[in-house]
Amino acid sequence: MKKKEVGLTVFGVLVSILLTFGLSWAQNPPTLLVVVRASDDSLWKMTCDEVGCTPFASFPGMFRYQPTVTWDEATQEWVVVGTAADNSIWMATFNKQGVFNNDWHALPGSTPSPAGLAGGTPKGVTRTVTCPAQSLQAAVDAARKGDIINVTGTCSENVTIGFGKIDLTLDGQNSATINGPSSSIPTLIVKGTNVVIQNFEITGGAVGINILRGAMGVIDHNNIHNAVGGGILIDQSSFAAIKNNNIHDNPANGIVVSENSTARIGVYSNGDTSASPNTIQNNGNWGIAIIRTSNARIVGNTISGNTYAGILVTRGSQADIDGNLINSNGTHGIQVSESSSIDLGEDNPVNFWGQPNTTTVNNLGYGILCNLGGCVRGHLGSSNQINGALGQTSINATCPNSLVTP
Repeated sequence: MKKKEVGLTVFGVLVSILLTFGLSWAQNPPTLLVVVRASDDSLWKMTCDEVGCTPFASFPGMFRYQPTVTWDEATQEWVVVGTAADNSIWMATFNKQGVFNNDWHALPGSTPSPAGLAGGTPKGVTRTVTCPAQSLQAAVDAARKGDIINVTGTCSENVTIGFGKIDLTLDGQNSATINGPSSSIPTLIVKGTNVVIQNFEITGGAVGINILRGAMGVIDHNNIHNAVGGGILIDQSSFAAIKNNNIHDNPANGIVVSENSTARIGVYSNGDTSASPNTIQNNGNWGIAIIRTSNARIVGNTISGNTYAGILVTRGSQADIDGNLINSNGTHGIQVSESSSIDLGEDNPVNFWGQPNTTTVNNLGYGILCNLGGCVRGHLGSSNQINGALGQTSINATCPNSLVTP
């Protein structure tokens, strides 16, 4: 008889004498652990993956009834629970490869019945990643809804947070760095929902952070610089709240909101009672660009030293622009064009919303330039009005203009 046939015969005999069994799939990696009780109360285990199964092997312990097995996502272990001959309840674990840890310990209580163990996937656990010894991408792939990933060290990875990732937080704890080694893709790609990226230094990549394809995210307290294509890109019908960041020295733009997307820049929501300002400076193109039928509320930021305009609003887009310090940008403070509009607030604001924008060091062009069918409205403020070396405003005849000074 061939060896394979012998193995199958032995397997069939062993299964035929097994009275009961427990099994569980690990969430990551996709491995099946089978734990069985034989007729003499001894315990046996087998693991299976996408390729095949190991032979059954005995491991220490004896149960009166069938065992129960489940996968613990938080500890990345299997847990087995069962009832011994004296009705005491015992628990032990296997590692993710299915190796028994031989850590039996008694649980409080006793039962004359089989012991139960709740299955399911825990939500909202805190994971820790230490780069470069551990992979941030692997932790993101394993994460479940509500998880927090605390990161330390320098992660030299281009990381993708894919569709289906919900309520996930990546926290650099004000010490971690993510450096995208490939300049052809973003350092961080976000396709999930309610993803928070906070307290990192983010460098490299085609873009520092790209939120796209209907994703939603919060970008908070990060230092984003030296990304080839710009600091932050929000595009393809996505939403982001961008607050408390330093976005600087990117060869292209600081922030781009594009393709029917929405951003809150310097605020989180309309219910905020104060601004959470970003510093957006010394970027190689525009400081902030709102383009291609997108919209933004831009509140309380410092926007300075960028090669082109501090804020560009164009191609059918709209922006509310309040309370920003807009200084020494290479062309204009604000530029609006091509069927787009800006609103600088009301005449008598009662809170931080609607406060005038200011300039203390002139922009090199105009404070506000409007052409090609743009629209400007709102108040300029009574002192330190937004300004430029060529003058405060240049409003083309194609631009409806209702700017006022209170």
